[in-house]
Amino acid sequence: MISYRSLLPTFSSNVVEQSLHRIPGLTPIFAYWNDDYFLGREVQPEDFVMSIAGQRYALLFFTKGFIRFGDDNIEKARQWKNKWYATLFNTNGRLNDVFGQDKSRVHICHAPYMFFKDAFENIHSIWKDELNLTAQHKFRTWNDVLFPYLHHYYVKHEGASCCGFNFKERSFSRWTTDQFQFHVLKDNRTSNEEVFREIRTQRPSFYTLNDGFRHAQIGELQLRPFLLSMNEGFKASFELPAYVDPSLKRARSGGSGPPKRHFRPREQNSKGNRQPRKG
Repeated sequence: MISYRSLLPTFSSNVVEQSLHRIPGLTPIFAYWNDDYFLGREVQPEDFVMSIAGQRYALLFFTKGFIRFGDDNIEKARQWKNKWYATLFNTNGRLNDVFGQDKSRVHICHAPYMFFKDAFENIHSIWKDELNLTAQHKFRTWNDVLFPYLHHYYVKHEGASCCGFNFKERSFSRWTTDQFQFHVLKDNRTSNEEVFREIRTQRPSFYTLNDGFRHAQIGELQLRPFLLSMNEGFKASFELPAYVDPSLKRARSGGSGPPKRHFRPREQNSKGNRQPRKG
């Protein structure tokens, strides 16, 4: 998807997202969300795009009160040691350069993003230097720009002329928890099980499971069974078989796995010198 082979591999969604329009066969308007965002039940195209009085609208998701800022104070974010906030401030500053300062801008980081394929080239033309700099980064960096944020406000200003669509703002704050839920999972089984019960009971249309695990294996053991249970009955024809780490299989089955080598420290004499092992 990335234009230049020299930029690969990349481990930054900030790089990948700006090149989504290069995927072959994409429709003019498409939905995108990243790997911690899930569907809780069946949704319809009308949840993303609708027609009102003959006008076609795309639903751009914003939020009131979660994130609000009006400057590009990257240093403030550096003090917080938060690269994501730094990129928000930086992107907001670049929007100010083109559309003027707007302290009412908001952005939500977890949502079903709607992208207009025709807008990508225009956005790359306007913010060419910033996007090219971002594309060179293997990992998220302080001076990245967030493509979804650029895209949403570009479409808000220019959508009817560039894409043949109007937009209708949809605010998360006016929606109930049976539609959208945001959760952070941590190394706390009791808390996580409560989250899983809430999602199973309410079946929201969209939900986020943000990764707050400190140990990958804990996340694997707790999260995988839940996701597999939620996916029952919704398997798509293009899905590959689920991969399970062999070591986790052994842990679940109680198998011993390969023998472990145990080492005992050598004894030391009164001078602190190690003595040869016996036997």
